[in-house]
Amino acid sequence: MILGEQVMEELGSGQARLAGEWLPAGERLLEVGCSSGYLTRHYRGKSEQLVGFEINLSALQGARSRHPAIPYVCGDVERLPFADDAFDTVVMLEVIEHTGSDLAAIAEIRRVLKPGGTLILSTPHAGLFAFLDPYNLRKGAQRRFPRVYDRAARLARFESGQFTDNLERHRHYRLEELSALFGRDLTIRAVHRGGFLLYPVAAASISVVARLWNSPRMLRWLYRLLNWDFRLSFGRLSYNVMVLAEKTR
Repeated sequence: MILGEQVMEELGSGQARLAGEWLPAGERLLEVGCSSGYLTRHYRGKSEQLVGFEINLSALQGARSRHPAIPYVCGDVERLPFADDAFDTVVMLEVIEHTGSDLAAIAEIRRVLKPGGTLILSTPHAGLFAFLDPYNLRKGAQRRFPRVYDRAARLARFESGQFTDNLERHRHYRLEELSALFGRDLTIRAVHRGGFLLYPVAAASISVVARLWNSPRMLRWLYRLLNWDFRLSFGRLSYNVMVLAEKTR
C-alpha cells in the first residue's frame, strides 16, 4: 500500500492535473512512474492506448487491480523495454530526481518517443527552499543522527510501499539544467514553476501524518494545501518545475 493513495486518487496532484491539461491527443501514451495508478485517471481518454511503467512491482500490482484494462510493465526507466519511436507522449512526474543516471533516463525517453512526440516532466526545482526537501532532510538526519532517527522511526505505525529509498538525495533542477539534459532533440515548449515555502512544509507534514495516523481527513487538508501552492508561480524561486517538451528530431 502507498500511504495516502486513496486521498491522492480522490484529489489528484497539481502536477497530474496540469499534465492532463497539457496532454495532446495521440495513439500511445506512456506513464513512467505510475506507482499504484492513483493518478492515472488524469490521462485516460487522452490517447488510444495508455501504458503504465513502474519500477516497484508491489505498487504495480495495485495499479493492475485499479485499472485492469491498462497494460503495465515493471522495469527501470534507464532501460525501457520498448521499441524506438513507440510512443506519441510520455508523462514522467517526480521520477527523474530518483534515477541513478538522469542522462540515461532521458536518452531512453528520447529513444521511445516518436519525432514530434511530447514529454511532460515534473521534478523538484532548485529554488529558494530546495534545502527543505523532506526526503533530503530525512536522509541527512538518518546519516548524522542514526540512533535518534531509529528511535523516531519506531513511532511510525504505517509504512509506505513507495519506492523512494534508492538514492541518498533528491536532485533539484534549474530550468537551464533540464534544457541541457534534454539536448537538441527535446525542445521545451511550455513551463510551469510553482510552489514556495508551503510546498515542502506540507509535503513533510503529509509524510509524518501518514506514518503516524494515516488519517484521510488530515491528509485531505494537507494535499489541498500542497496542490494550491503548486498552482502559484514563483518563477526562479519556486520549489517545483514542470515542462512540456517536443521531440524535434
